[in-house]
Amino acid sequence: MKEAVALLRTNRDFKRTLYSGYFLYVDGYFIRNDGKFIESDNNGEMRLTEFALKNIDTGVLHFTEKEVIDNNANDEIIGYFSIDDVNKMKNIANNTNIDSLQYTSEGVNKKVFLQAHAEGKELQKRIADILNSLPNSGAKTLDLHMKNKGISNLKMAKIVNVSTQTISRMRNSDERINQEKTIIDICVALQLPGRLSLDLAEKLGMKFKNSENHSVYFMLLTSHYFDTVIDSKSYLNEKGFKLN
Repeated sequence: MKEAVALLRTNRDFKRTLYSGYFLYVDGYFIRNDGKFIESDNNGEMRLTEFALKNIDTGVLHFTEKEVIDNNANDEIIGYFSIDDVNKMKNIANNTNIDSLQYTSEGVNKKVFLQAHAEGKELQKRIADILNSLPNSGAKTLDLHMKNKGISNLKMAKIVNVSTQTISRMRNSDERINQEKTIIDICVALQLPGRLSLDLAEKLGMKFKNSENHSVYFMLLTSHYFDTVIDSKSYLNEKGFKLN
């Protein structure tokens, strides 16, 4: 995951691809946000479907790695390997070094993206329509999302570990709060599609920068928003991210 976060900071094509909403990060792959490719298990956790496992190359984003052997060769490995496997690949042999991930929206990724767009454009159109109908106010937008999800102030306060007064104030006043983690936790708790989460976060006062923390937040909201707040924190800690 660290490699993907680093890539977000340098590759606009990759960032635009995640913003599109067509791909989720599941089992280490950026895979199509499509019921044919992903499903939830009995515990509500996302996993790849049997179809996905048999047709993995048609549903995932492909990345390029430059392999340097004995400081001479400069071959490129293009594959649909799991991002989580990159570190394992780096240790294949002492004389083999694999540089940071590379991504292009052309070639095989263009084909995968167009397929995802063809089958997911109706959902993304509905999301776009929702975005256009939302108020400009962060407080009113938060209030609307919480009502639609049936989440009370008390429940949200318990989920994100703040007071009910804080949640009430955020729903009724556009006074900005300087608590980025609280804003992100609220967005994660609502489990909104990425573009809706980013919209809410920005209206509540988030100003996304090209930093590691903000790139983690961006990835969490756009492609890993199906986890609970607790599971998200555990996952990030497992991957080595200690966010404030």
